[in-house]
Amino acid sequence: MNELPVTWAEMSREEQLDWFSRYWLDYIADGETAGLRKDAPEVIHQAWQTWMQQA
Repeated sequence: MNELPVTWAEMSREEQLDWFSRYWLDYIADGETAGLRKDAPEVIHQAWQTWMQQA
């Protein structure tokens, strides 16, 4: 999935994290992430940065 879901703005932070986890997080071990995959499109990187800043 190379674009954000149409309902992105209405999704909760947990739903957004689930979406990132499903499609774009880079796993280094079971349950451990190294952040966003490098091959993610720019729109996904921007959404991730925004999401991280809201924490």
